[in-house]
Amino acid sequence: MVSVRHVVGLCKVTMYAIGLLLLQIHLVSRLPYQSLRIDLLLLLVVALTVELPFVVSITSAVCLGFVVEVCSGRFYGLHVTSYVIAVLVVSKVLLRFEMHNPLYQMAVAGCCGLIQGGLILTFFWLDQQIPTLSYTMVASLVARSLVMMVVAPMVILVLAGVWNDT
Repeated sequence: MVSVRHVVGLCKVTMYAIGLLLLQIHLVSRLPYQSLRIDLLLLLVVALTVELPFVVSITSAVCLGFVVEVCSGRFYGLHVTSYVIAVLVVSKVLLRFEMHNPLYQMAVAGCCGLIQGGLILTFFWLDQQIPTLSYTMVASLVARSLVMMVVAPMVILVLAGVWNDT
C-alpha cells in the first residue's frame, strides 16, 4: 500500500538524484584532472541498493544509467552496465556485511569504481580510441576509484538522511 509518506520520500530521493545529476554535469565533469571526475550517480546507485529491494534497485539502476547515457551522448551501455553490476555487487555484499558501516561503504564503492574503470578501458579499446593500455590511464582510474571511496559515505549518509527523514 502506497501512502503519502512513501510518495513524499520518493519525491525527496528523486530531487536528491536530480541534484547529484546536475552536480555531476556542471561541476564534476569540468574538473581539470581526470582522476577527480567521479561518478556521483554510481554512488547513488550503491546507496539505493542498500535501501531498496533488489528488483527496484535494478530498475532504478537501469533508469539512472539511461539518463546519464542520454546526458553524456556517448558510451551507450557503459553507465547502464556499470550501474547494474554495482547493484549485483552490493546485493551480494549485503548478504554478508552490514552496509551501514562507512568502511564497508567505502570498500564497496571503491570496488564498483574499479569495475566501472575497467569497463571504461574496455569501451575505449573497443571504440579504437586507445591503441594500447598506458600506465597513466590505469593510475588515473585507480585514483578515481580512491576518490570515489572517500566521497561514498557522504553521498550515502545524505541519502539515508533524506530517506529516513520522511
